[in-house]
Amino acid sequence: MSRGYNLAWVCRYFFQEFLRTYPLFRKTVQVPSNLAVADIVAYLTKHAGITDLTGELTKWQAPDYPIAAGGQGQVYCASRSDGALFAIKCINSHTDEKYGKHTAQELSTWAKLKNPKILELSGLGMFRGRLAMISPWMEGGSVKNVLKANPSMDAYAVCEQLAEVVRFLHDLNVVHGDIKGDNLLMGPDGNIKLTDFGLSVMHDKTLQFSSTELGGGGTLRWMEKLYLDGAERTKEADIYAVGMSKELITGKIPFAEITNSVPVIKVVLHEKRTPDISDLAKEPISPRAYIMIGAMHRCWRYDPKERIEAKELVKLLDVMGKV
Repeated sequence: MSRGYNLAWVCRYFFQEFLRTYPLFRKTVQVPSNLAVADIVAYLTKHAGITDLTGELTKWQAPDYPIAAGGQGQVYCASRSDGALFAIKCINSHTDEKYGKHTAQELSTWAKLKNPKILELSGLGMFRGRLAMISPWMEGGSVKNVLKANPSMDAYAVCEQLAEVVRFLHDLNVVHGDIKGDNLLMGPDGNIKLTDFGLSVMHDKTLQFSSTELGGGGTLRWMEKLYLDGAERTKEADIYAVGMSKELITGKIPFAEITNSVPVIKVVLHEKRTPDISDLAKEPISPRAYIMIGAMHRCWRYDPKERIEAKELVKLLDVMGKV
């Protein structure tokens, strides 16, 4: 049974992961269990390269109420003195321990990733008594909404960008674990911005998270059979989810014909069904749609070992972009 945790617990967990990455600090640093949250944040920002924005946040203008809220926290849109907008993602102090691990994990993974197609982590800090992650505000919102509002926009090019950023992650041995349209924002430069690294895994010798720490998570309609069966997150499962980017082209979520998400488990696990692509396969099929359909089927192979790798997918979609 999960137990409650306070913000100091989240920061201490993140600190433990920092020591696993930089073991030499074990000989010189001891963190008391009762150390204040602000002190832990200060230490982490000093040694882990994450900016502590606690002081700055007091000068920013933010509404009394969040623009989005959920069981784990709230998101505020704040304005800096120069007019720049930022998203402040606050973590609820009453959230269970498992989500606390996800929060620490998201910070430690996100901080290491530098790519124009990944939403930048501007820093962390204390905001109205809670731990917060700060990133630039994407005025355009989700890629799905941008595409819906702009039918003439090239959705195929967006899918190509998604493949490129997944290749970047996989080249670093990072598995995202929750790729879907709702985790893609549109930046002012026309680049997508991949977000939400709370379920990610870093497969290297210094930083690893066990499957028990990761828990279930994810979203059923975008999850491959092994996820649904409780297996660890893998690159192959990321590729399966990239295949679901058909939703960006058609505007329909995967398995849209199934109104309840739970039966999706049955059709994927036992019936080995793949999403409907009839919208893309309408005659006459365009060359780009033909290539995209082939790419999706290679992403959805039932045997993960037979799925296309991210680097090959990028090459295939690059061809699509030239026809």
